[in-house]
Amino acid sequence: MSSGHGPAPASGGDADELGTGDASAVPLEAEGVLVLEEGPIPASTSDLGALFPHPIAARATTLSRTRRNPQTPVIGPDARTRAPPRARYAPRVSPPSGPPPAALWVLYRRKPAFDAAAVAASLGTGALVEGSDTMLSVRLRGHSLRVVSLGDPLPEAILEQCLPVAHLRPEQKDELAGHAAHALVLYQGDAPGVDGLVALYETAWALRGDDVLGVMNPVTWMCLTADMLAETVKPEFVDAVRANPAESLALWLGFVKLFRPEGGTWLVTRGGWLAGLPDLAWLAEGPGEADDVHAMFAGILGYVFTSGARLAPGHTIDLEGRALELRAPYEYVDHLGEETLVVAPK
Repeated sequence: MSSGHGPAPASGGDADELGTGDASAVPLEAEGVLVLEEGPIPASTSDLGALFPHPIAARATTLSRTRRNPQTPVIGPDARTRAPPRARYAPRVSPPSGPPPAALWVLYRRKPAFDAAAVAASLGTGALVEGSDTMLSVRLRGHSLRVVSLGDPLPEAILEQCLPVAHLRPEQKDELAGHAAHALVLYQGDAPGVDGLVALYETAWALRGDDVLGVMNPVTWMCLTADMLAETVKPEFVDAVRANPAESLALWLGFVKLFRPEGGTWLVTRGGWLAGLPDLAWLAEGPGEADDVHAMFAGILGYVFTSGARLAPGHTIDLEGRALELRAPYEYVDHLGEETLVVAPK
């Protein structure tokens, strides 16, 4: 692939690798339907409300199934005319003046009690972990993270935002939805970059115990079961992500569907800024495009990462002989994100 910025990149990840070789993943087109409506999500019951508020741009409501069988988001019928002057991503977990904090929610059957020494041992040589059984401060390869144990489940609306687009089987979504407590793993600093993203997931895995169910990323909307989290922190996966973070698309970085009421589906990446990448969107005409678009996004993001290119509206891309152009979002900007780049045939 080439653009006006440099040489062709290495190829991106293949859509067949979404499950990291694990049977827990399902095809990208296997989800159903949700409607997105604007409205706030209730504040978390945690005592970190001031640090980690939960105002959100979109709330999910099922059309034909209960939340216990979550489905895929649909853009509300009046969303086209509802975009505010500065569009917001959803979920939005910080004041409008800045990007949402990089964080993970680790889900448990009951409130976890931390063991600082055990967490440090899991993280390995050089990790510094201090604190109590309810709050930890973690230093890992120059990254600072804060961990807090919370004895309540996440608000229902947050689950309805993230679980529907997770690439999980219905019973796996049910298990995560049934958690009774959670821990917040908060990255302290600006965009974490690739190594900081690795540190977030490594820290989440270091908090594991018999009661852990999985992890949820409020920025990317992606959810992983405990077994999937274990696979993604293995050295071979981490090495692949360090070489090209697009390898984690639909696992650590987000890949979601937003159905348009007038037909067609927006396929959108989420949280690219965590790894220094742009977010991309593609308007799909049919349900069978998801895997091809996933591979296309991975190729473009791999090119950006390996070449250092900076993409912007108006740029063109030659993807294996296929001419593409980048545009600014022109509809449903409050759902796609105003800084997202729309990829379209040229």
